[in-house]
Amino acid sequence: MLDPSSLFGNANLNFRSFASDENILQHILRLSEQQRGRSGTPPASKDAVKNLPEVNITDSHCKVSEESKEYPRCSICCEDLTDKATQLPCGHLFNSECITQWLGEHNQCPVCRHELPTDDQDYERMKAQRQQQNSSPQSQ
Repeated sequence: MLDPSSLFGNANLNFRSFASDENILQHILRLSEQQRGRSGTPPASKDAVKNLPEVNITDSHCKVSEESKEYPRCSICCEDLTDKATQLPCGHLFNSECITQWLGEHNQCPVCRHELPTDDQDYERMKAQRQQQNSSPQSQ
């Protein structure tokens, strides 16, 4: 038999208080959702990260005035991007090392939350269902 402490750690729960298996499953789902909320989104897929373009920083990326040139900054480490940067599909630029580490933990742009694909099939399935629900007309 499954030991409840393996699911809930050392949580002090009285399992006899659940009226049915359905209540236990609902409780497990709630805890799972709470855990996902604490950890954020899953990592971006390795292929998505590997295929991100590296761009050369040019004057078109900079704010240039007669007196100065302001380079874009990596919003993770706050360093100027003076030579090359990795560009996400949303257009935001980052130091390659910074964004690679970030995407190893999250599948979203740290600036605008644009999502990259993940290798987490359950997450992708839930995301597709949410998108389908949001795009389907409301029945009245």
